[in-house]
Amino acid sequence: MWRHNNNPWIYTQEIELSLINQWTDLDKFIISCIDKNQYVYINCDYFYVPYSNFYGKVNRRSQLLITGYDLEKNEFTLMDYFNAQYRAVTVSIPALVHAAKQGIYGQALNRSKIVLIELNQVEHYEFNVSLASKLLKDYLYAGHSYERMPLFTKPRERAAFGMAIYADLQQFLDRIQQQSTVHSSLPFHILYEHKKCIRLLYDFLIKTGRIEPSAALADEFSLLIEKTLVLRNLYFKLEISEDLLLIDKMKQGVETIKALEISALEKLIGLIDGKGSDDLQQEALDEAPSVHS
Repeated sequence: MWRHNNNPWIYTQEIELSLINQWTDLDKFIISCIDKNQYVYINCDYFYVPYSNFYGKVNRRSQLLITGYDLEKNEFTLMDYFNAQYRAVTVSIPALVHAAKQGIYGQALNRSKIVLIELNQVEHYEFNVSLASKLLKDYLYAGHSYERMPLFTKPRERAAFGMAIYADLQQFLDRIQQQSTVHSSLPFHILYEHKKCIRLLYDFLIKTGRIEPSAALADEFSLLIEKTLVLRNLYFKLEISEDLLLIDKMKQGVETIKALEISALEKLIGLIDGKGSDDLQQEALDEAPSVHS
């Protein structure tokens, strides 16, 4: 979230955890934030977080969202993916504070941050359709947006962009096949959520009169969402059955989704820019030196 929050209805503040520890007790700070209607997004070591698959097994740092507290029960309410479901759970305040502080003490260069999140009242939002088109093209042609337009925090090294993530998903499935063990459903669920977001963008562009409706394209986006949902559910089936033969079916699904998405996005960008797919591909070739990493 601290890499590129561009949601106009959310106001965020970043504070280093080590700095907070110099000012006040972490639990008092979190409670004070919640009292001010601020959610707290924080790194924790999931070895110490009950409900986590890593609890008591593996040290793994990840982020969770603290949304409330109960002082009588001495608990925080937090949200994250637990057992493949995004849900709210309660964890004792001392346990959560301990999980958050792991890896901080004795590490002078640790820059772990807390992000405070609150509603930002926006009366009017001007949608930048030109920027949307550029970012969609970066996604479609696996462009590195930071290299062309360094407005966001620089991504980590060896990151995959746009359509290149499908190769990463195939490698992820290869590792599961080789190690004969499941990893995480999260990549496939994020993929599913992303396709729903693209469909919402398409609907928004029609609603605001920026593109003409297309029943055929709407059907393509619906099919794309359906296929990614099937892919995610196949992973759940893999987790339950441990039938590694499902992986080949999932690999085929990844390629099908990639082809569907390329087709749908080319048409969507064409509607936004008033160009055909051949024009878009030529434009991508022309801009290749400045777009690709």
